[in-house]
Amino acid sequence: MEFVTPDENVVKYVRKSCGKSDLAARREFEVISSMRGVPGIVQCMGDSIHEITSFGENDKVYGFFMEYAAAGTLDDEIKKHKGLPIATVKRFTRMILIGLKSLHHLGYIHGHLHSCNVLLFPLEGELMEAKVSDFGVAKRIGEDNSWWSIQKPFLGCSEIMSPESMLRGILVEAHDIWAVGCLVLEMFTNKPIWSNYNILRIESVLARNVAPTIPPTLPDTARDFVRICFEFDPEERATIPQLLDHPFLSDQEA
Repeated sequence: MEFVTPDENVVKYVRKSCGKSDLAARREFEVISSMRGVPGIVQCMGDSIHEITSFGENDKVYGFFMEYAAAGTLDDEIKKHKGLPIATVKRFTRMILIGLKSLHHLGYIHGHLHSCNVLLFPLEGELMEAKVSDFGVAKRIGEDNSWWSIQKPFLGCSEIMSPESMLRGILVEAHDIWAVGCLVLEMFTNKPIWSNYNILRIESVLARNVAPTIPPTLPDTARDFVRICFEFDPEERATIPQLLDHPFLSDQEA
């Protein structure tokens, strides 16, 4: 939940209840406050996280200030235009990768890189800047997999979970790369991957090493870019430097 202040900052409210700890709220603030001035990451505007109100020991609301994304979310933009042109997909993908590169360098895995968690900021003309946000389920690289169980094998949206994380509770940097592939497909097609699948069916498909379908209508470089994001072995999946140097992002097709 978010509230825009008169000076166009945002107070982000995080409510933790039902006996859960405030770990997610504090983890998000920890991550976002450690990335001041980092390109591709939404900026924290304050120095602390505050308990806004309490409805009891196990039901509290926390808040902190972050910059206001006047252009909304990537999800909003995709739906507004029913898919994005290739030049915009390239530009947003590069910005997202730059943000992830910084996040990984500082020792975190995002874990829930959904189109709703990429915020857009107006630039000159009709251009926009994309920034990664929402670090409530971010994990430190090498952190244990206590978040995982057979009954609940995902951190956020099951649709963007990588095979190794959903099936085995393995969370490494390559998990976020799988999510980048999901985002690129969604930007092109206006449709999240596995959009008609329930959780059990997604698990079944991934267990058979079946990757999301890449539409043949995409440019060849885009198809290859997504393909290397969807390598089932996380050790073989593309790295961020490889993706930033990929022809899809470096060539001039539009």
